[in-house]
Amino acid sequence: NIQYVYIFSVVALFILLIACINFMNLATARSANRAKEVGVRKVLGTEKSMLISQFLSESILMSFVATILGIGVAVLLLHPFNSLSTKTFEIQDLFHYGWVLFYLMLPVVVGIMSGLYPAFYLSSFKPISVLKGKIQVSWSKDKFRSSLVVFQFVISIILIVGSFVVFNQLKFIQNRNVGFDKEQVLVIEDTGALQGNLEAF
Repeated sequence: NIQYVYIFSVVALFILLIACINFMNLATARSANRAKEVGVRKVLGTEKSMLISQFLSESILMSFVATILGIGVAVLLLHPFNSLSTKTFEIQDLFHYGWVLFYLMLPVVVGIMSGLYPAFYLSSFKPISVLKGKIQVSWSKDKFRSSLVVFQFVISIILIVGSFVVFNQLKFIQNRNVGFDKEQVLVIEDTGALQGNLEAF
């Protein structure tokens, strides 16, 4: 059913969005560990654009590593998935040229999306204040981080509630009395071709 594919795709996007928000929060929370590095590099003449490029490159690299690990997990779980879902997917299906292009584009998009804010956040430190050990976070930046956390919790609650709703609906459909015995039912397709032989039935 294509609707299930759409539902699982939306769930996957929500989970990916939560992961991106987690990365943003962790990167900004650990900013104190790299503050002196940023301050020294700015004193030595490194431009802000170069710092942003470096932090974005690190984020994209981590996304590529995560993608490779994810592909490895998918390969390992392919056989159990086929057994559970009665499908016949092969490993070659995971490396179709369309999927390979997706594997290359996804880490770039996710890396930029999740690393853009931390990159601008870290590169905005003032070198003099940082080298003195004074890292001041503006109210707007702190408010933005708090909003990300709230948004993350909202998405998590939506996914949890949605999971319970889908589970209950599936359970209801499976146990509902449909008015006939679902076992040993013969399904005849193209009944229009059998109209001339209705008496046989």
